[in-house]
Amino acid sequence: MHEEQRVLSKIYWAFINNEWLLQMPACIANYMPTDISDHSPIKVELLNAPRRISKPFKYCNIWATHPKFLKVVTTWQNVESGCAMLQVVKKLKSLKRNLKELNKQHFRNILTEAEDDRTKLEQIQKALQANPRDQNVQVQEKEQYQKFKRSSYLAEGFLQQSSKAAWIQLGDDNSKYFFSVIKHRRLK
Repeated sequence: MHEEQRVLSKIYWAFINNEWLLQMPACIANYMPTDISDHSPIKVELLNAPRRISKPFKYCNIWATHPKFLKVVTTWQNVESGCAMLQVVKKLKSLKRNLKELNKQHFRNILTEAEDDRTKLEQIQKALQANPRDQNVQVQEKEQYQKFKRSSYLAEGFLQQSSKAAWIQLGDDNSKYFFSVIKHRRLK
């Protein structure tokens, strides 16, 4: 009986000419995995290329839950000069700037905030178990529970939108698998 052995050979090449070398002297060719194909794609990267710093603007649905949201959006009613299309573009840029500021002030760290609120609630509940008749701890537990409830709702809304998955609506409890899927998508 013969054991099947896989034969591997790299037959792929990346060629450049003198003009390329003069314009982009520092580059490297990376051979990507074949995946399901029998061909290996080549990715050419510029070593000294400036990195794109700003992320593309994406509207986040949880912004609409904030009390200041309507005030921010009413900036759309500001009168701009120029033709109709230019007015729309100016209004969109203004709205984008204001929404980014709202996000920066109130929604920047909602995932870590929800996790911190969960940890604080657990600590307070442990203290309440140790001393169940303490009125101050009871009040703290109630307040922290409300805070955690809101922050976890916002975090879930954010994750639901970012994952674009319908199964979160079907009762999944944000399991470890769910977070690993999100992390994997971000890394891609």
